[in-house]
Amino acid sequence: MVTIVVFTIAPPFARAADIPAGGMSSMNAVVFAAPSNSVVFVFPDSTGGSPRCTSLYDAAYGDWIAGGILLGKTSNLQTETLDDNADYVNTIGTNCAPKTTNTVYVLMGGPNVNNLVYNNELASSRITPVYFASDDANVYFKKTSDNSNIVTFAKSSLGGATDYFVIEIVADASGNSFFIFYGFTSKGSNAAAELVLSWIQGGILGSQTDSYYVYGWQDTNGDGIVNLPPTDTYTLITSG
Repeated sequence: MVTIVVFTIAPPFARAADIPAGGMSSMNAVVFAAPSNSVVFVFPDSTGGSPRCTSLYDAAYGDWIAGGILLGKTSNLQTETLDDNADYVNTIGTNCAPKTTNTVYVLMGGPNVNNLVYNNELASSRITPVYFASDDANVYFKKTSDNSNIVTFAKSSLGGATDYFVIEIVADASGNSFFIFYGFTSKGSNAAAELVLSWIQGGILGSQTDSYYVYGWQDTNGDGIVNLPPTDTYTLITSG
């Protein structure tokens, strides 16, 4: 008897070898219920003067709030570090690639503030299904598959009562998995984590089986801060 084994290779952000089946719902087992020190939470540096592989900006407080919300839902102690920690990130050069293999990361803050998010969105080796872009007038979320615009938002409106954010899970060729959360501004990053918190509290994280989500956030009660839904309004733009 001859046994024939057929292997198929899916796109990097869908490989079963790197990401458990179930899209974002896998965060429950892979992050929140993970054994101690098996997940690395990477906060974007906010102090200035740190090793940066590109001309990234210092992170804002809202990016850190996002990380704290997600870290606070873990059942066990996990590793916390900065995005310019040379033990995890190659800060020599321009790409800021991770130095690890088969590691689970939680990243908050976009490619303008977080070295590892920047690396995952590199045009030459992009692995994220959604990526950030900008020009003189607008910022964008674009779809990697065809470079089409998902969201177009005026730069003049940044920092106000409206923002947009992406939540996604991707994997690289070294088996590292990345749960990524960020908005056009730090309010959007904060809102991304608040939405996941609402999924947990509502018992619906397990039904979030897509690998990426793009949402709009609106400061509905006008208090100037990010609140859980339904106090603030969260509108699904697309997912996949």
